[in-house]
Amino acid sequence: MGNHDVIGREAFEKIGVKTYDQLNMGHVILTHHPQQVDGKFNIAGHVHPSIKMNGAGKQRVKLPCFFNNEYGLILAAFGDFTGTYTIKPKKGHRVFAIVEQEVIELR
Repeated sequence: MGNHDVIGREAFEKIGVKTYDQLNMGHVILTHHPQQVDGKFNIAGHVHPSIKMNGAGKQRVKLPCFFNNEYGLILAAFGDFTGTYTIKPKKGHRVFAIVEQEVIELR
Protein backbone atom coordinates (compact mmCIF):
# COMPACT_ATOMS: atom_id res chain seq x y z
CA MET A 1 0.00 0.00 0.00
CA GLY A 2 1.25 3.46 -0.81
CA ASN A 3 0.28 7.08 -0.38
CA HIS A 4 -1.39 7.24 -3.82
CA ASP A 5 -3.80 4.38 -3.10
CA VAL A 6 -7.23 6.01 -2.96
CA ILE A 7 -9.01 2.73 -2.29
CA GLY A 8 -8.69 1.50 1.28
CA ARG A 9 -7.16 -1.84 2.23
CA GLU A 10 -10.60 -3.15 3.28
CA ALA A 11 -12.01 -2.70 -0.23
CA PHE A 12 -9.16 -4.74 -1.72
CA GLU A 13 -9.61 -7.48 0.88
CA LYS A 14 -13.36 -7.57 0.21
CA ILE A 15 -12.70 -8.60 -3.41
CA GLY A 16 -9.94 -11.07 -2.50
CA VAL A 17 -6.89 -8.91 -3.28
CA LYS A 18 -4.08 -9.14 -0.73
CA THR A 19 -2.20 -5.98 0.19
CA TYR A 20 1.15 -5.60 1.89
CA ASP A 21 3.13 -2.88 3.60
CA GLN A 22 6.21 -4.86 2.59
CA LEU A 23 6.75 -8.19 0.94
CA ASN A 24 9.80 -10.35 1.64
CA MET A 25 10.93 -12.57 -1.23
CA GLY A 26 14.21 -14.20 -0.21
CA HIS A 27 16.99 -11.65 -0.70
CA VAL A 28 14.52 -9.15 -2.20
CA ILE A 29 12.12 -6.96 -0.24
CA LEU A 30 9.35 -4.90 -1.86
CA THR A 31 8.34 -1.70 -0.06
CA HIS A 32 6.62 1.56 -0.88
CA HIS A 33 9.26 3.80 0.68
CA PRO A 34 12.90 3.10 -0.26
CA GLN A 35 14.86 1.82 2.69
CA GLN A 36 18.10 0.06 3.44
CA VAL A 37 17.50 -3.41 4.85
CA ASP A 38 20.59 -5.41 5.80
CA GLY A 39 21.07 -8.45 3.56
CA LYS A 40 18.17 -7.49 1.25
CA PHE A 41 17.81 -5.80 -2.14
CA ASN A 42 14.95 -3.28 -1.75
CA ILE A 43 12.66 -2.53 -4.69
CA ALA A 44 10.53 0.52 -3.92
CA GLY A 45 8.55 3.39 -5.35
CA HIS A 46 7.36 6.60 -3.69
CA VAL A 47 10.27 8.84 -4.76
CA HIS A 48 9.40 8.86 -8.50
CA PRO A 49 12.97 9.60 -9.63
CA SER A 50 13.89 11.72 -12.63
CA ILE A 51 17.15 12.89 -14.13
CA LYS A 52 17.90 16.30 -15.66
CA MET A 53 20.14 16.40 -18.70
CA ASN A 54 21.68 19.46 -20.34
CA GLY A 55 22.86 19.74 -23.94
CA ALA A 56 25.76 21.73 -25.39
CA GLY A 57 23.30 24.25 -26.87
CA LYS A 58 21.61 24.88 -23.50
CA GLN A 59 18.88 22.33 -24.21
CA ARG A 60 17.37 20.74 -21.13
CA VAL A 61 15.24 17.70 -20.55
CA LYS A 62 13.92 16.05 -17.42
CA LEU A 63 13.26 12.32 -17.81
CA PRO A 64 11.62 9.78 -15.51
CA CYS A 65 14.05 7.03 -14.58
CA PHE A 66 14.76 3.91 -12.61
CA PHE A 67 17.48 4.50 -10.01
CA ASN A 68 19.77 1.75 -8.70
CA ASN A 69 22.04 2.35 -5.71
CA GLU A 70 23.99 0.09 -3.36
CA TYR A 71 20.93 -1.27 -1.57
CA GLY A 72 18.13 -1.32 -4.10
CA LEU A 73 16.12 -0.07 -7.05
CA ILE A 74 13.63 2.80 -7.07
CA LEU A 75 10.95 2.44 -9.71
CA ALA A 76 10.06 5.16 -12.19
CA ALA A 77 6.66 6.84 -12.27
CA PHE A 78 4.70 6.75 -15.51
CA GLY A 79 2.31 9.66 -15.26
CA ASP A 80 1.88 13.34 -14.59
CA PHE A 81 -0.21 12.74 -11.45
CA THR A 82 2.73 11.92 -9.18
CA GLY A 83 5.40 14.39 -10.24
CA THR A 84 9.06 13.46 -9.96
CA TYR A 85 12.07 14.03 -7.73
CA THR A 86 15.32 14.95 -9.49
CA ILE A 87 18.07 12.63 -8.31
CA LYS A 88 21.78 13.38 -8.19
CA PRO A 89 23.52 10.05 -8.78
CA LYS A 90 26.90 9.37 -7.21
CA LYS A 91 29.71 7.15 -8.46
CA GLY A 92 28.53 3.56 -8.61
CA HIS A 93 24.83 4.43 -8.93
CA ARG A 94 23.01 3.40 -12.10
CA VAL A 95 20.31 5.41 -13.87
CA PHE A 96 17.95 3.99 -16.48
CA ALA A 97 16.06 6.81 -18.22
CA ILE A 98 12.78 6.35 -20.02
CA VAL A 99 13.03 7.91 -23.47
CA GLU A 100 10.38 7.53 -26.16
CA GLN A 101 9.01 4.20 -24.88
CA GLU A 102 12.49 2.76 -24.26
CA VAL A 103 14.64 2.31 -21.19
CA ILE A 104 18.23 3.46 -21.71
CA GLU A 105 21.06 3.24 -19.19
CA LEU A 106 22.83 6.57 -18.81
CA ARG A 107 26.57 6.54 -18.23
